[in-house]
Amino acid sequence: MKRSLIPFASGLLLLIAATALPYCGGTETGNPALRPPDGTPSENPAIALMEATCGKLASCRADISDSACRSAISASTTLPVELGLEDQDYPAFIDVLVGLENGELAVNPEGLSTCIDSIRALDCSDGRIQGVRVDPDGTLSNLEQVIPEEGCSQVFPGR
Repeated sequence: MKRSLIPFASGLLLLIAATALPYCGGTETGNPALRPPDGTPSENPAIALMEATCGKLASCRADISDSACRSAISASTTLPVELGLEDQDYPAFIDVLVGLENGELAVNPEGLSTCIDSIRALDCSDGRIQGVRVDPDGTLSNLEQVIPEEGCSQVFPGR
């Protein structure tokens, strides 16, 4: 009797999973379910930039972990300047994140999208990806070169 219930239970679980999947939320890879109707990211744009950068680096380089990348980006004093921000206003990337949370910075959604697409489009063999150094203490340097100037210069309008 137990044997005949196994296929039934397996089929029932499969049916439940298939029914529930259309109602799942988005993913970190850009599923539209993460975006409000106007298409802009629903999270802090600085986090979206960080995720794109760290996702690209971690997928291309086995020696770079996502957590080490996030820590390095948060502490970076070169990325804000690379994004066209004044270093006296935003001395570290974490200050950009806070400025966005506090509404001090405006973001051009099209510029943000172009920047994220430019980062994701970098080939793993690209010198900008391969040029990121993992220092002996595990920290990363040269992260700013992963931000393509041609694709990321319009993230912050008027800057």
